[in-house]
Amino acid sequence: LLPRLHAAWLGRAAGCLLGKPVEKLPLQAIRSLAKATGNWPLTTWFTAEGVPDALLHEHPWNKRSAPTSLAENINGMPEDDDLNYPLLNLLLLQRHTRRFTTAHVAQLWLDELPAARTFTAERIAYRNLLLGIEPPHTATHHNPFREWIGASIRADIHGWTNPGDPAAAAEQAHRDAALTHTANGVYGAMFVAATIAAAATGDHDIHQCLQSGLAAVPPDSRLAQAIRHGIETARAHPRPTDLDAVADNPHAVHAHHHSLHV
Repeated sequence: LLPRLHAAWLGRAAGCLLGKPVEKLPLQAIRSLAKATGNWPLTTWFTAEGVPDALLHEHPWNKRSAPTSLAENINGMPEDDDLNYPLLNLLLLQRHTRRFTTAHVAQLWLDELPAARTFTAERIAYRNLLLGIEPPHTATHHNPFREWIGASIRADIHGWTNPGDPAAAAEQAHRDAALTHTANGVYGAMFVAATIAAAATGDHDIHQCLQSGLAAVPPDSRLAQAIRHGIETARAHPRPTDLDAVADNPHAVHAHHHSLHV
């Protein structure tokens, strides 16, 4: 288990670092930048070397991240909110064990998380805490981002600390997510945690893990429908050369949502 957890931390950091230069860019821009250097399908980090100036002018790298996340600049994993939350949740479990409450999450944020390092739903919930609003109302008061991905990026730890028990992982993620999100915003965190919990034992293939995650969310929810659609699309295009079809189809079907919507 320990080698798998170590690999999970490394994978979390590597995946985050890979996406940082193209954060907020649409799929077509990401694909164009990768193709310009022969890196599509993606097999390594993004690089500016060899990318035409006209393409970079049309689709510039993320200004804040590019200096530390392009291949020619990488020197370890820079600070990022996507990695701050797993570390915070590790601290949460050290202080309160797996019996933590949503109020414990709120207090930990006020103690350890600078307000300026929160975004979208997390920033609104943080502001609500400062206004004296308590969970779960922190998730709903003037919070238009409450079904976005913020709770999902906090969910890894809940899967890692419940290996082989997707239901417990999902329940733990629910208590965390309730501070900032509702409905599909919460379901996304539950899905991620349950899927990771199933994967953590090393006993299940990807399809079994995804089914464990899917079983943790309401079957009639918009998220469950989208997950089933994604799985069906991938199964219909199993070859590595089918990546464009697998990526383009869900993007077209769900184009009416913001890219950060669960």
